[in-house]
Amino acid sequence: MFQAHTLSFSRYGRGLIAFEPLNGVYKVVLFSVEGLGQMAFAFHEDGKFCVSNIGYNNSILEDDENRIYNDIILYMGKIYVIDKSGIIFWINCSSIKLVRSSPSLNNDGSKKRLVEARGSLFVVEMYFRRTAMNTCKLVMDISVLKIDEESSRWLRVTYLGDVLFVLGSQAPIL
Repeated sequence: MFQAHTLSFSRYGRGLIAFEPLNGVYKVVLFSVEGLGQMAFAFHEDGKFCVSNIGYNNSILEDDENRIYNDIILYMGKIYVIDKSGIIFWINCSSIKLVRSSPSLNNDGSKKRLVEARGSLFVVEMYFRRTAMNTCKLVMDISVLKIDEESSRWLRVTYLGDVLFVLGSQAPIL
């Protein structure tokens, strides 16, 4: 498990409470960086993310390559993000730069979530497909993948043992 935050507001005031992301912020990971203090790594609804010092109104890092990101996670003391094509990056906190750490999954049509379980980092891909032509019925396909550190290749995980991933619209729960 890891701790993630969302900035939300209640659209309905005192009645029925339905929380929605504030200013498009979908998920925030807080992390202390030596020399920079407490940092907020924010993932936005539009697939962008930024890094800011808490208490300051400035953004330190915004990816300028127009990538669309699907998720962010704190794993093994580093902040990781995954983009729409399945490339995982970690953030070098001393330079506040993205460092590529995986090959592409070459699948732009699916949502990807980063999940930590038993000390390993997994990618869960979720995508919808139609059951037949000219139908509204959709089926969700789910794949669990893990990077092979030695060969730098993606491996499909077919057995998780007694581990269960419960994925919501915002953050995965183990």
